[in-house]
Amino acid sequence: MQKIFEQKLIIEDVYNMQWKDFEHEVEKWIRASTAAWNILFRHEHRLYNRIFFGFSPTSDFSFMEIHWGSNIQLLNFADYVATRAHSLEQLFKILEMLEIMCDLILQFESLLYDQYNVSLNKEEVVKWRKLGETIKSIFMELEYVCNTADTTTS
Repeated sequence: MQKIFEQKLIIEDVYNMQWKDFEHEVEKWIRASTAAWNILFRHEHRLYNRIFFGFSPTSDFSFMEIHWGSNIQLLNFADYVATRAHSLEQLFKILEMLEIMCDLILQFESLLYDQYNVSLNKEEVVKWRKLGETIKSIFMELEYVCNTADTTTS
C-alpha cells in the first residue's frame, strides 16, 4: 500500500490538482483500498487470530493498533476528495469511490465486529456520507445548469 501512496498527500495538494492528476490519484486510491482490504488486512487478520488463538479481544485490539494509521490515510483521501471543489467530469470517479467505500465498510464490519473497530467504523461511515453529499451537490449543480440552459433557449 505504501508503494501505491509513495507520498502523503496533504489537503492543499488534493484541492489544487488538475483533472488528470486527480483522476490518477483516485485510481491509486481505489487500487490501494481494494488491495488493502481484500488482500492485506483480511489475511493479516487471519494471522492475528492464529497467533492469538483463544484471545480474540487481544487479536482484534492488536490488529486495530497496527492498521489504524493505514486505514485513516485511506479515509483521509476520501475526505479530501469529498471536500474539494467538484465538476461534472469528476462525478463518475467520485461515484466509483463511493461504491468502493460501501464495499469496504461491509467488509470491515464482517472482519471486525468488536468494540475496537467502533470509532474506525464511524469514521468510514462519515467519509462515505460526505462522498454521497458531494455526489448530491454535483447532481444539484447539473440540474441548475440544465434549468438555466432550458430557460435561456426558450
